[in-house]
Amino acid sequence: MSHTPGPWKVLDRQVWSRLGDHPVAEVVSGKWGDPYQTLRLVGPDGKEAQSGSLDIKAEAYTELIEYGQVDPDEAKANARLIAVAPDMLEVLRKVRDYLVEAKTGDLCVVAAISLCGEVIEKVDGES
Repeated sequence: MSHTPGPWKVLDRQVWSRLGDHPVAEVVSGKWGDPYQTLRLVGPDGKEAQSGSLDIKAEAYTELIEYGQVDPDEAKANARLIAVAPDMLEVLRKVRDYLVEAKTGDLCVVAAISLCGEVIEKVDGES
């Protein structure tokens, strides 16, 4: 399976397909981590139960084990980078093909062809 065809565009922190019919990615900002479910004991008023109270119930809720925070400006920059990925891939393929057609044995050219190929293979899921 291949990726959604480009070009992609950014709307705030969402990356949309060229047809604009679905988002390709959404880049988050703010706190991030793993959610986990836990219980707390609450009284009849919905506040945390006092020690020794018999009129309590258990209430399930979700907390977040926080690992860090992503700045909103950084998230927007990440969305722009993701949005140009199809364009960069196309350029990379053209550069690789051009270098292959140049038929030079120059070690720098051979290395560049190899590097281009490695990245293209990652995109194609071959690596």
